[in-house]
Amino acid sequence: MITATLDQAGEVLSITIGDGRRTRTYRAAQILDALALADRRARQIVRQDEMLPYVEIGDLLVKAAELFRLPIAAIVGPSRQHRIALARFAVARAARRAGHTWVAIGEALGGRDHTTIIAAEQRAADLEQTDRWFAAQMAALLPEAA
Repeated sequence: MITATLDQAGEVLSITIGDGRRTRTYRAAQILDALALADRRARQIVRQDEMLPYVEIGDLLVKAAELFRLPIAAIVGPSRQHRIALARFAVARAARRAGHTWVAIGEALGGRDHTTIIAAEQRAADLEQTDRWFAAQMAALLPEAA
């Protein structure tokens, strides 16, 4: 059995484990720090399974332009044409898997908002599962993922 009590100041947490013979006292800040550290480590482990070696977003743009046969200006531009959007989705997914933040990817893709990049990455993930051609383009864009 585990019981916990917090003092009136909210600074000292007393945790009793088992039958009450073993009692340890911890400061709430220590517990929160330990939980935050454990959470960061767990997230790193999960992300490392999905992450690939670091690649510059500019290099991904160049490669995507070649694969999709589009100018880089079109990929980072305002067009919503399907073929251009597919290239943009691919770059967003590849850049995210290479460890870039949504904000950095958005800036590289013409100053787009991070929420747009989140949606683009999700769309690319869905397309990888349902569209063979797109999956092949993604494999060529990030050969380490294959």
